[in-house]
Amino acid sequence: GGVGAVHRATDTLLGREVAVKVLRAPCAPDSPPARQFADEARIAAQLQHPGIAPVHDYGTLADGRPFFAMKLIK
Repeated sequence: GGVGAVHRATDTLLGREVAVKVLRAPCAPDSPPARQFADEARIAAQLQHPGIAPVHDYGTLADGRPFFAMKLIK
């Protein structure tokens, strides 16, 4: 997507590889890109379908950018 970048990461708590989507640029939490990103995470977390990666976590990085972690599809 245009507002986010997806990276491979390791969930150190559970010892698994995950995909992490991060908002590309820092912005205010109530800005349109941040709200769109949060909506995407919230909607994806509610969906259960073999073709959609389940969302495991949502949070904020130290620089203020939101992220969500999903199952890594290889």
